[in-house]
Amino acid sequence: MEKKRKNLNTVIRHVFKDIEQISRYEVPKLLRVYVDIMNFFFIEIGREDLINFESDDISLYLELGIYTKTQLSLRNLNLSRPTISRLAKLDESEHSLTLPTDLNEEEAYRWLEDNLSTVVQERILSKIQVAELKSTLESLKSLAKKL
Repeated sequence: MEKKRKNLNTVIRHVFKDIEQISRYEVPKLLRVYVDIMNFFFIEIGREDLINFESDDISLYLELGIYTKTQLSLRNLNLSRPTISRLAKLDESEHSLTLPTDLNEEEAYRWLEDNLSTVVQERILSKIQVAELKSTLESLKSLAKKL
């Protein structure tokens, strides 16, 4: 029975190792190839406007669990993944706010600053997430003053 258990544990470890190998290396590589081919095709047909991200972004997006430029900008501003995820789902909710998908860091910061009171009033985030958001905004203000 003990030997059977060790074999099962070994099989499970190998399965998780295979999943990690595929998701970390093989999928991003194949997605980069796909995006490069699609971008080439869009350029060939004169539709550069359809290119919405570079193939280098794929690994980062997969690693961080994000899928828009705004989410990457919010992550770069040091917000947690749960907070970013909640803000990203605003357009699917009953709240009056919608988070744009193409904001750079400066625009994302301004959006957070401009909409903080609505986020608090409409109870969009948990108390912990609101505290995180306020702390992030204060830290960034402080940093900006030093520069």
